[in-house]
Amino acid sequence: MKKNLIEGLTVGIFAIAMTLLVLTIELPGNITAESSMETHISSLAPQLFTYALSFILLGVFWRLTTYTLRRLKVLTQGFSG
Repeated sequence: MKKNLIEGLTVGIFAIAMTLLVLTIELPGNITAESSMETHISSLAPQLFTYALSFILLGVFWRLTTYTLRRLKVLTQGFSG
C-alpha cells in the first residue's frame, strides 16, 4: 500500500473525529440578554473544558501520526503470508 494513501486515510479519520466533536456542541435555546448568555456559558464550563481538552489531544495525536508517517521510508504489507 502506498504511504500517501495511509497518510490521507489517517488525516481523514482525525478530521471526522474533530468534526464530530464540534457537532456535539449544543447552542443555547432562547437567550435574549448578555447576562443570560454568560450564565449559560458558565454552566457549560466543565463540558467546554472537556471538549477543548479532547480537541487538543486529537490535534496532538494527529500531528504525531503525520510526523511518524512522513519519517517512514517504506511500508510493507503485513500478514501477507
